[in-house]
Amino acid sequence: RVSLIIPYLNETWRHISATVGSMLAYSPMEVVDEILFIDDGNAPEWQFHKELTAIHPKIRVHRNEKRQGLIRSKVIGAGLVSSEVIFFMEPHCIVQKQWLEPLLQRLMLDASSHSTIVMPTLDIIPENNFEEYKP
Repeated sequence: RVSLIIPYLNETWRHISATVGSMLAYSPMEVVDEILFIDDGNAPEWQFHKELTAIHPKIRVHRNEKRQGLIRSKVIGAGLVSSEVIFFMEPHCIVQKQWLEPLLQRLMLDASSHSTIVMPTLDIIPENNFEEYKP
């Protein structure tokens, strides 16, 4: 089982919703315990709590009342989940078909040592226009 932790600060809804949409479309939800967004002290117009939690029952949001920074937000998120596997994601990523399964398979090859780190191949997505991305 896996939890996806996504800290965010001043991210647009367009980017966040594209990230969530691709994760829900291309992740085997039977192995995903939750998708945890960490709101790192965003102003109200950048929070999107209701929008996020309305999308899927496995999505939840934790709010840092005061900005903690990326690394501390990841540590906070890790402390809030109980899955054996944690993936830290960015709020502006678009995943593709079969993105999660190979990573989990690689982790399981050396599951007893807890010393394996995996990372997917990353495509470059135009920062100013997600629509320009072609997988």
